[in-house]
Amino acid sequence: MTVLRNVVVLVSFITQLGGCAVWYSMQSDLDSRIDRWVAAQDYTTALDTLEQIRPSHPQYAQLQQKKLHILQLAKNYETTIIQGANTETKQQHWQAAAQLYRDGIEKLPHSEPLAKAYQNFSHEHQKQLELITFQMNLSRAEWLLKTIPLQHQLQQLSLAEQRSNSTIEQAEEQSGALYRDLVHCGRTSMQNAELDLAEKCFTAAAQLNPEGKRFPAVVDISQQLAELEKRRTTSLSVKGEELLANSRQALHKDNLHQAYKYFKKIPARDQQNSAVIEFRKELNIRISNNVKQGIEMGRKLYSQGDIERALAIWNNARELDPDNEQLDNHIERAQHVLNKLKFLKKNEPVIAPPSTKKDNG
Repeated sequence: MTVLRNVVVLVSFITQLGGCAVWYSMQSDLDSRIDRWVAAQDYTTALDTLEQIRPSHPQYAQLQQKKLHILQLAKNYETTIIQGANTETKQQHWQAAAQLYRDGIEKLPHSEPLAKAYQNFSHEHQKQLELITFQMNLSRAEWLLKTIPLQHQLQQLSLAEQRSNSTIEQAEEQSGALYRDLVHCGRTSMQNAELDLAEKCFTAAAQLNPEGKRFPAVVDISQQLAELEKRRTTSLSVKGEELLANSRQALHKDNLHQAYKYFKKIPARDQQNSAVIEFRKELNIRISNNVKQGIEMGRKLYSQGDIERALAIWNNARELDPDNEQLDNHIERAQHVLNKLKFLKKNEPVIAPPSTKKDNG
């Protein structure tokens, strides 16, 4: 009974401290086992087992060195999985990215970076699914709005004694469900600051249910659209906020071309934002002063005969002010002169050098 009791105590002890990992740490072939786990990229089992190794173990120092090596291998594997999944995601290979994350988490279930990356991936995947659903609903709404009037006309043209209303009733039922889906799209898009999409969804919903007469109104669409317009002037989209910040930073560094490049990419829906309007005024003043200086500098160079440098300065200024007629006139004239000079140079007569031979006459 004493022996049996000791075995039970030992098994209980192993279970409490990590089960298999503790058991493996007691085996004589521990080193080769760890090598096999590492070869199979089963880093968790290897590391959990090494955690149970105590200083009294005869190979403690050697195994601690191996543990550090395996930790680095696990870190490299973790990085490879995340980078690979990010690449697949950018290429819209969602299934391949998900499989990479599943494989990585299976081998490194305790990895916080992997868990966080997979959580972000799942969030982005859900967002894309929702976006596609919203776009499909908009397409369905467009189709129904065209189809229902045609179905009414078809019914009126029918010569049957009993006209079937089933097709129209089915379309009406679809319209009601789609109306609610579009309202959901509008609300969700507003929460996500996707104001353009929100406007499209609310507008389509209003067309399906004009003035709330066909179905019970879920929301006051006109009120939602008014709120959208208000949000346009008080909030920026994520992309707009990022581009505005980049443009400001470039302007602060006197890099007008970079500032102008970023500003042009700010979405149209953000153009009425008060912060964007104020920055546009500042940017326009800086660009106007820069262009004026460029025009004058080019004129001086042109009058000194340095036409190529003048043309380069004017072309550089036109990148900031492409609609400036004064610049266009200068550039056109300089280009015309340069073309004429090149033509004359190409066609100037070749004068033969005087002969060095004596005239025999």
